[in-house]
Formats: sequence, C-alpha cells, structure tokens
Amino acid sequence: MVDPYKLFKYSLANIAVIVSIPGLGERLYGIADQMRGQPFADVGVVMYEHSGRAWLFWLVSFLSSSCFLIFMLKHYLSRESSLPFWFGGITILLCLPWYLFALAW
Repeated sequence: MVDPYKLFKYSLANIAVIVSIPGLGERLYGIADQMRGQPFADVGVVMYEHSGRAWLFWLVSFLSSSCFLIFMLKHYLSRESSLPFWFGGITILLCLPWYLFALAW
C-alpha cells in the first residue's frame, strides 16, 4: 500500500518544480529585457543596445537557478524520489526555446 504522506510530498515537489521554473524564467526574462536597453530602428528593423549580453545573462542565470531550485526542492521535499529531476528537466527543456525566442525577437 502506498503511504499517502509520501505520495503527497512527491506530488507537492513535482508541482512546485513545474510551477516555479516558468515563474523563475518570467522573472529573469523581465530582468534580461531591461538589460537589452533602449530599442533603436535601423532601416525599419528594431535593434537593441545589449541584446547579446541580455541573452547570455538569461541563459546562464536561468539554467543555474533552475538546477539549484530543483536540487533544493528535491532535497527538502522528496529525498527518495528522483521525479523532481525528471519533471524539472522536461520543464526546463520546454521553457528554454520559448524564452530564447522571445529574447531573440
């Protein structure tokens, strides 16, 4: 028989990972969007002052913060289960192209 307390903890850890990674991505995207600087138009094409720097900042900070967040949630909520790593990895892979496309746009 499955222990309801462990099932609740595992479910809570997985839901927390799935919800917190896009929230972290949104927060870091807002910071990176401010880092891009003021837009200027060059022959009708909108360009930004520091788009490469903002893109690199977001990529490094999102990946490192997400991995740290997954590790902390797994350590404190579900020590025996490796499901938060799987759910977190899938969520990171789904969020990564979405935010990179938005920053590159």
